[in-house]
Amino acid sequence: MASVAYQGSDKGGEFPSTIRDANAALDFLLSHAKDYHIDTTQIVLWGESSGAYTAIMMALTQDDAFFFHNEAKNRQFKGVIDFYGPTVLQDLDLSPSIQEHRSANSWVGAYFGHAAIQATNPIMTQANPLTYINTACPPFLIFHGTMDMIVPFQQSVSLKTALDDATVDNTFVTVKGSNHGTDAFWSTQAQKIVHAFLEKHTKKAATQPVTTI
Repeated sequence: MASVAYQGSDKGGEFPSTIRDANAALDFLLSHAKDYHIDTTQIVLWGESSGAYTAIMMALTQDDAFFFHNEAKNRQFKGVIDFYGPTVLQDLDLSPSIQEHRSANSWVGAYFGHAAIQATNPIMTQANPLTYINTACPPFLIFHGTMDMIVPFQQSVSLKTALDDATVDNTFVTVKGSNHGTDAFWSTQAQKIVHAFLEKHTKKAATQPVTTI
């Protein structure tokens, strides 16, 4: 397992720099696969919150040079694990949240060059993972708390609906009553679900039974 850090919007990162940086980190890891004992055919992307958004976008745009510092790589992944990630960024304010997501000073506004969010701006379509979903997408495992007050639960509902419409293999784990990033996502039950997903879609994961939360 490798953990990748990127420059978030609070540190000056803007769309699409976070995705480009994460792709560059993956380029480095894969170019040193022998050194780090990485099986390049068994890559699964996993992120939480904004990191989940980055992982989703990486998985869906490998054929688009816009999301790379150089050329597109057309890599295939075995799966995506999304822990409470935002998806349709212009819709974040349509559900209850303790954060404001539309002004130039919000984290979303900062991500788009400190500009106020306008749903009709073409960049919002370009930044929307649902734009890129098709039948060739890797399988998804989605976790989201029903009481998330930072990234609304509806964000993952929208993602699952789009995946279902494209007949993409996906599992949506609803963590009842959970807020954003609580310990419930790292419980024994959650770990078993993750292990089962990895076992199903990769060659070398440990076998564990699945239970619901």
